[in-house]
Amino acid sequence: MTLANRITLLRMGLTLVFLGLLVLPMLWSRLAAFLLYLLATSTDWVDGFIARRTGTTTRFGAMADPLADKLLVAAAFIVFLGIRELHVPAWAVFLIVAREFLIMGLRSLAAVHGVALRAERWGKWKMGIQSVCVALILLVLVLTTAIRRHPFTMQSWLAPVRGWDLQLALEPLPWWLTVVAAVSAWLSGAWYVWHYRDLLKSSLDVDRGRKA
Repeated sequence: MTLANRITLLRMGLTLVFLGLLVLPMLWSRLAAFLLYLLATSTDWVDGFIARRTGTTTRFGAMADPLADKLLVAAAFIVFLGIRELHVPAWAVFLIVAREFLIMGLRSLAAVHGVALRAERWGKWKMGIQSVCVALILLVLVLTTAIRRHPFTMQSWLAPVRGWDLQLALEPLPWWLTVVAAVSAWLSGAWYVWHYRDLLKSSLDVDRGRKA
């Protein structure tokens, strides 16, 4: 197994540790989850760089690398639903996950026709936007938890900004960030469907060699 593939598998393993930390309501665990998420997302660039630099790209890596990214982001949004103070909209999380099932089905359909569905620019932009959104939501979670658990310390830090309620200002951000992630998901999903529309049309034709 190549080094790049090992790093991809490591990212999948880090996802499990990240989720375990995120579900805990303590400040230290949420801060650790935030830092671990930054580490996990950085490995996405590292494994791709190593694979290209060493000429060790593999079919497994082409499949597992985007899968690891999707698992990390989708798992984060699903856990966000269970954290009440984030007020993450369930419908937006559903759209994010549903988009991934749609593209997974499109990839399977393309494989049946002997076509490889490549990672396109729109898909990469979508993943970049979603990764930033998750990181910002995690940062909001860490800050709001710190304000609730250590109000006097946080107030002393924010003394120069009197009259500004940081917690109140941060409260709507997770909702909007999740909506941005959902919109980016379906914009890229719509592009994939349109780009491979001929493949979809051909798959709807009746196979004359079989009974309908």
